[in-house]
Amino acid sequence: MRCAVVLLTLAATPVLYGAPPAEEIRKLVDTALATPPEIAADALIRIAESPKVSDRPYAIELLHQAFTLASSAVHPYRRVGGAGAAQGTDTDAGRLSSALNSGLDGHSLQVRATRALLALDKEQGAKMFSSLPPPAFPALTCRDSMLWRTDAYYDLVLEVFNSGFTERQKKEGRHVAMLEDQLRGMNSTFHLEPLTRMLLAVQVSTKLSTPQFERLLAVYATGLKALRPDDRSFSSGTRHGFTQAFYDLVAQTKKLNLSVTPLFDAYRTYLQDGIHAKRCEDSADPNGEGATVVNMVYLLNGELKKLEQDLISPPAAGLPTVPERAQVYSYWTSPSARKLFGTMVALTRREDKASDDWERQTRQFFNDVNDWEKDHGESPVNFFHQRAMLYTAMLRNLAAGALRVTAAKDYLNVLVNSDVRRLSPPEWYMYARDLAAIVGREEIERSADAGVRLPFELRRVLEGK
Repeated sequence: MRCAVVLLTLAATPVLYGAPPAEEIRKLVDTALATPPEIAADALIRIAESPKVSDRPYAIELLHQAFTLASSAVHPYRRVGGAGAAQGTDTDAGRLSSALNSGLDGHSLQVRATRALLALDKEQGAKMFSSLPPPAFPALTCRDSMLWRTDAYYDLVLEVFNSGFTERQKKEGRHVAMLEDQLRGMNSTFHLEPLTRMLLAVQVSTKLSTPQFERLLAVYATGLKALRPDDRSFSSGTRHGFTQAFYDLVAQTKKLNLSVTPLFDAYRTYLQDGIHAKRCEDSADPNGEGATVVNMVYLLNGELKKLEQDLISPPAAGLPTVPERAQVYSYWTSPSARKLFGTMVALTRREDKASDDWERQTRQFFNDVNDWEKDHGESPVNFFHQRAMLYTAMLRNLAAGALRVTAAKDYLNVLVNSDVRRLSPPEWYMYARDLAAIVGREEIERSADAGVRLPFELRRVLEGK
């Protein structure tokens, strides 16, 4: 249904180009449009940015299509694993983080399309940017192990500020008003670091007068003081470089002989409210996750002493907490998964890979993987990842021959028939992207599946590989 809706939207989009594109580019676009929206959007952006597309209006049309497609992405924003196990590659958080790192969430795709359009047509790019709202992240619970990231959006804001306005618009102050609107949109701790660094970068580049900067600082301090995030966002989002960025902003403010008192007053309120609210069990632990926040309090108190302002007390022991911790699903923990993983490791480490015994045991291994059924309580996505990882590891260790051909066909069958393509396209697509290095070129070319062929065709047509 998602694809149908998007394709209807594309059909209604006016065609802006005149001469038809090269035949192989047209076929590549057709292949892309047969894949899930976020995969198609990624491909259209890459095609539009390629030197192989010399028709500028056609490239612009592709970017408009990509922007529309991205609105139907399963994952609206980029997410990354938090601290500890969530950063491991063999976990649900680690796999999703890796998949989204290539920019296949909806908002990142729209940012990429807007940036590419700005390079082709500033007026259309600025208009597209105006239709792209700042990220609005849902609240997190104590059980959430993944965090929101939005650096790319604020990099785009800075680019629009620097080059997206005409000289007349700049004289009218519209570029500064845009920054002010961005600061007023601060509603998440995950906005703090990129917004702070953006504000600092604008001032350091001398694009603002001192009164303009002072005005923006006031809006920034008001937004920071008003933030009331959930504890997972407060404890996890605050530490990602925000502290350093904040003190860099303070230093720049001092250089301009402006008062830093409003900044520290806002920061003090933000920390005070955060550490004395009901907190998650793991983030409240001063010897674990909570150590970062405790250090932030000590650092701030040192500055408050200089300003002769009231200090804030570190989080006290015994404050009410939510008895929950971040949950991460680690792979290879069920009995069947652990057994298959152990077999794979043993087979890949053996020296006698040319022996009949190794081939016999490897054939049995692939039979066991094919017969493996999802364990009770395991999500389809996690089951898919483990199965695909086993195939990938073994195929990389197989020499050319009948066994490799059979295993490659089985693996392609797993990918083509997996529901993960629909449930989480970025996680499915990262395996499709690796196929050329794992299975034979002939198998990919013969596949009727657009998602399997697309990465290969993109490399062949755009990069000549």
